[in-house]
Amino acid sequence: MIFLTAPLICSTFKGVLPSDLVEKYSQSGGMARMEIDLCVAAEIGDRINEASQNNGKDQRGKGGGARARMLQRRERAKGLKEQQSINE
Repeated sequence: MIFLTAPLICSTFKGVLPSDLVEKYSQSGGMARMEIDLCVAAEIGDRINEASQNNGKDQRGKGGGARARMLQRRERAKGLKEQQSINE
């Protein structure tokens, strides 16, 4: 799984090496760390895409989609956290 996610994480968080990720994610709780990093990387990507699509347009009232996605990710993260606490 890490070999699929490493390019995305390394390109989003500049200066992170794949070997650092292997070390970080192979420890206890590593999958939870990977999920958080992937959620953050996805949010950064969404914001970059929105900024590039709305470049030069009126920005008022344009944050609704980003906010909805953020709330969805929070709910998903809560569910993962609850599932992890149950499994431990």
